Amino acid sequence: MLAPSLCGDLHLRLRLCGWTVWISLSNSTLLPSYHFVGFEHYAALWHNRRWNIAYTNLFLFGGLYVVGSMIIGLLPRHPDRPAVRGEAVWRTIYLYPLAVSFVVTGTVWRWLFNPTTGIEFIVRGLGWTDFKLRLDHPSRH
Repeated sequence: MLAPSLCGDLHLRLRLCGWTVWISLSNSTLLPSYHFVGFEHYAALWHNRRWNIAYTNLFLFGGLYVVGSMIIGLLPRHPDRPAVRGEAVWRTIYLYPLAVSFVVTGTVWRWLFNPTTGIEFIVRGLGWTDFKLRLDHPSRH
């Protein structure tokens, strides 16, 4: 049942990716031009000093950010660390939004599937009195 949608989505994505690669190998600027120039633009890009600086900065700062974040994140878990004052409060402050999001999501789904206030109620109110929201798959009966 999901296969046609996935096939269509995959086809569209692959087609758009292919078109993007083709345009990148053409003489396009603002509007598409289909005059093929090969890897000429890529060669010019790699010989550009600004691009090399930007590329180096990206990997340098990206790598330092990842390594630094891991070190900072692992420091509090060191076994010899002293007890942090108010640690339970800080855990609550950081974890409360995560827990609340699950509760809110569950509550919204419960409202949506409630036959007296949710989707079924709205559709019946629009005039389709025989509408029944079926949550199980028909092949399971």
